[in-house]
Amino acid sequence: MDSVPETRRFIAEVEEVHSGDDLVLMVDLGIDNLFKKVRARLHGVDTPDAYKLDSDTDAGKIRDRVKEMVKGRSCCIELHAMRRGGWIVTLLVRDKAEYININEVLRELGFVFEG
Repeated sequence: MDSVPETRRFIAEVEEVHSGDDLVLMVDLGIDNLFKKVRARLHGVDTPDAYKLDSDTDAGKIRDRVKEMVKGRSCCIELHAMRRGGWIVTLLVRDKAEYININEVLRELGFVFEG
């Protein structure tokens, strides 16, 4: 069962990147220093499964590219849905004075979820 809230934004830290569209986040819930560790999938994105694959594979290259884009940067997520297997989010990464929408970057590379 999906729960779709109004657009909700949270500050988050990317702890792990399993595949280009499959992440583990530490989310600041914005209440009394409460944080939640969540599995997250990127909304509208479908990359090859790269969990435990080498960096020389196509899937590994996409995973590593996402790791580089988020490494050491402030992140924000827009929550689209909370599902049994994790949250569906848009990942925004701070780059100087603006945010880069990682979902859009991956979709422009052709990793579009047709569902």
